[in-house]
Amino acid sequence: MPVYHVSNFDVSAVQIDLSSNIFSSNTLLCDYWVRKLVTFNSGTAIKTDASLNAQFKAVFDISGTDYVGTTAVVRGSSGRVNYASNLTDVSNVQFKDLGVIGSDHTLFSSAIYTNVTDLSANNQLSSSFNGKARAALQLLDNVTGLREKMMASINAGTPTDLSIDQNVPSGTQFAFKVVRNLNLAGTSQDRQIFIGILLEQS
Repeated sequence: MPVYHVSNFDVSAVQIDLSSNIFSSNTLLCDYWVRKLVTFNSGTAIKTDASLNAQFKAVFDISGTDYVGTTAVVRGSSGRVNYASNLTDVSNVQFKDLGVIGSDHTLFSSAIYTNVTDLSANNQLSSSFNGKARAALQLLDNVTGLREKMMASINAGTPTDLSIDQNVPSGTQFAFKVVRNLNLAGTSQDRQIFIGILLEQS
């Protein structure tokens, strides 16, 4: 699975950094995963660089078809795992809720963390976890040569020689990682979690 890396997401001070480096699938280990079927193609070829950059940046846009905020969350049985590992559903939790999830994989109550309602809201306001992620991604510079990099990744992992005038094959996966650092002063609930956003060609 080709992987793009987004790191250092803090729910109070957003610090996301996108690298155009490509990682092998077994190096992207996350506490939680969300998977969304998308299309990286336009007609008979992969989309343009501009369209692909916009597509990656739009995954937290509630009005878009690739919105992942209300996508169900899965996790490994223990620790950080890649997407190929055995994963189980996290009951009643979606990506938008991951700003307020605790070590027991359940959401904080307002008694522990007063911002639970705002942070888990299904919107893209700056007060929501989804909104913070969207705002940070919007600030990133576009990755140059993105479609070439994506096709090179596909070719490196399969016995193909696809070019940018061809389609991304069905089932092809690209992912990036969001790191959430939660600091609840005066509690023992501080926790960093890695969240994998997996986009798969339908």
